Amino acid sequence: MNQQKIIVPTGYMGSGSSAITDLLREYSTLNTKNADFEYIFLHAPSGVFDLEKKLLLNNNAVRSDEAIKEFRALMEKLFHYRGWWPAGYKNAVSDRFLIIVEEFIDSIKTTEFEGNWYIYERPSYLIYIYRAILKRVGRFLGMNLTTRKSKKVHLEMSLIEEDEFYINAKRFVERVIDEINPSHQDIVLDQLLLPHNLSGFQNYGFDNVFPIVVQRDPRDVFISNKYFWSPKNNGVPYPLDVEDFCKYYKAIRMIEKNTTSNYLKINFEDLVLNYEDSVKRIEEYLALDSQTHSSKFKFMDPKKSISNLQIFATDEKFQIEVKIIEERLKEYLYDFPELLKNKNNEIF
Repeated sequence: MNQQKIIVPTGYMGSGSSAITDLLREYSTLNTKNADFEYIFLHAPSGVFDLEKKLLLNNNAVRSDEAIKEFRALMEKLFHYRGWWPAGYKNAVSDRFLIIVEEFIDSIKTTEFEGNWYIYERPSYLIYIYRAILKRVGRFLGMNLTTRKSKKVHLEMSLIEEDEFYINAKRFVERVIDEINPSHQDIVLDQLLLPHNLSGFQNYGFDNVFPIVVQRDPRDVFISNKYFWSPKNNGVPYPLDVEDFCKYYKAIRMIEKNTTSNYLKINFEDLVLNYEDSVKRIEEYLALDSQTHSSKFKFMDPKKSISNLQIFATDEKFQIEVKIIEERLKEYLYDFPELLKNKNNEIF
């Protein structure tokens, strides 16, 4: 695969990473065809990262069979749309996606055979009672009537070496991206990684991935989610109780591990209030020619986005909760130079 840049806007749920995606759509040299589609196959439950942990950190003689089957089931679920918003890889990747998945699974399997494992048993009181009766009757008759036949299943095992897993997993990711981006342009893949995954992703050996981590004042995140997004069924998974929110938000930020990975951290507020400086930082990080910013303000207009700043100050009823956030999460607050006048009622 050619060394195109893989640009990954990401953030902390409701932090404004879509503003980076919109900004990058304005550059003529970038492949942003699917820029608003969130690719979750790495970090979703039962995705590649879960498969990695199960095979390399928590494996045993038969555990890998469960890991492989759960991974395959998720990939099949992602392939077919069926109304689930993260899915639709048949179009968002290609109709070859499941073929690539199976070839990846084949590359990490170390053995397979027909057998049985307790996880595939289906406990039932009726079966238990039936067997107990047979056992008693057998004792009375002096016969063994408790013949127990276990249904065999196809078991797929992977007791793979760490280096071999990462080589094959990297190839799998590369092949998926090749299907999305056959022209090998620099490409934008929204949410391919999360801030918490950056340290672990180092093991995969990519040197052409460029994450842009967007953070936002938690006061605006909480107020937006509780009073504007959630009532419209567009909420993000944060607690709506302010005390619980503070505990959860802080925990999310604290589980991030130090990483030597190359990444850029941007405040959503800076992108709006210090637009030119922020754009310059992004262009330098990605080695983007400013002359290719051919559709400036078409998708990301700071004059419109300013309506999403200081939402926490727009209504007196928010202030009790705001003060709690200011006390509990002071290290994550944005230092606004002044109180802004929200000129646009459209909050998104």
